[in-house]
Amino acid sequence: MRFGYKSAIKIFIATVALLSLGISFQLLYFTKSAQATQMTVNVGGNPRFLDVDPVTNMIYVPNSSSNTVSVINGATNLVVATISGFSTPAALAVDSNTNMIYVTNDGGAGTISVINGNNNSIVATITGVGADPQGVAVNQATDTIYAVSYIGGSMAVIDGSTNSVTNTISVGSSPYDVAVDSTTDTLYVTNSASDSVSVINGSTNSVTSTIKVGSGPYGDAMNVQTDTLYVADELSNSVSVINGATDVVTATVPVQTDPTGVAVQAINQSSSTVYVTDYNSGLVSEINGSNNSILSTITVGTGPVADVFDSANNNLYVSNQSDGTVSVLNSAGSSSAPVAQNMTITANTSSGGTGTVPTPQGTGPFTYQITGQPPTGQGSCSMSQTGVVTYTPDQSSGFTGSTSCTYTVTNSSSVSSAPAEINITVTNSSVSNTSVPNALQSQTGEPFFGEYLLAALFMCLATFLVMVNIKNARYNHRLRKSK
Repeated sequence: MRFGYKSAIKIFIATVALLSLGISFQLLYFTKSAQATQMTVNVGGNPRFLDVDPVTNMIYVPNSSSNTVSVINGATNLVVATISGFSTPAALAVDSNTNMIYVTNDGGAGTISVINGNNNSIVATITGVGADPQGVAVNQATDTIYAVSYIGGSMAVIDGSTNSVTNTISVGSSPYDVAVDSTTDTLYVTNSASDSVSVINGSTNSVTSTIKVGSGPYGDAMNVQTDTLYVADELSNSVSVINGATDVVTATVPVQTDPTGVAVQAINQSSSTVYVTDYNSGLVSEINGSNNSILSTITVGTGPVADVFDSANNNLYVSNQSDGTVSVLNSAGSSSAPVAQNMTITANTSSGGTGTVPTPQGTGPFTYQITGQPPTGQGSCSMSQTGVVTYTPDQSSGFTGSTSCTYTVTNSSSVSSAPAEINITVTNSSVSNTSVPNALQSQTGEPFFGEYLLAALFMCLATFLVMVNIKNARYNHRLRKSK
């Protein structure tokens, strides 16, 4: 103990532990919420459960307080029509085979309005669906529409060829949404006050099973490729994952506050992504369908209540009930466009400069390509397939100052990102060739603080040495006094 090494080592370990804790917190905080919102579309008041026609690439949004339905062109993300004549529309479902859209009217006697998607006009009104109709779904294989009655505790069965109710099935208490598995001809109804899901055989119109889930089940969505149902348990802040073959809950995934809507992007039989709207959090939770882990949380508008995935353009559409908008999210899944990040390089007139691009948003692996060079006389950029950028100065012009080039990212599905900028500062100093990429930033653009790691480690080492010296000084002082 002459040199006080044990005490100094304890202090050193404690300092490193505190440093690691701080860095871990920064990593968690700055990567928690991904900003993937591509744009925001203004619709009517209180937009609710929307749907998409993948054939026409049109998105239909019911606006409950405006008594309208907004039609968004998925190619341009612009509202191309606003249809009126509804009574507190709550939800809608699209039959892409017939180009008909079925809208539940929560107000009045409880009806369903039928829209012809060819001319965006109401062509029929279906009565007898039950009081306070909410969720609605279409089985396109049988041309059958299903709508739940929240007050009646039932589900109406509607013939799409005649627009008439052919059967009414009793389910649980306060049913809110219904999902269809057209492959097995099975319906799944969330019973919000019974904390259950009713499973219905579409061939016999009979309830075959009742599955207990979390508290306050709200929206649900079916992945027909994996035969898996996802249920948003609003009051439990979780998602129940149900095996459609066995009607058994196989997992419960914690999400953010008040999950309400669920959308599924089914990539293939072994890969999918699930998007859950968290109403009170203003977020969308992105879940890996393969292992039920949270991939990210995405910031959207106020009061996101429902969402739908458009396979025609690989975008997710989220209806934000409290601010009358629809958020359009890109980078959804491996087949959608990745998002390249801007970066900065500091170079010099002698040796230029290099840097590595930040990790793109999206699913890799990625390749990279320069798409735009600096103006003539301001040097040139090149890039490796792994994202290493090299700036070569123009020796003849001796250019100094600020310039830029652009690059794109391409994922494994050969889908490329929009161009991102590489901002370059060129100086005369032969030592100012250090690259400063924004790779040390999170996807939200916040400082990642990783650049301070080396300096912090040196501080730990310095602390260690100082404490050793202090212990040595105290020991020598006591030694001298004892003499």
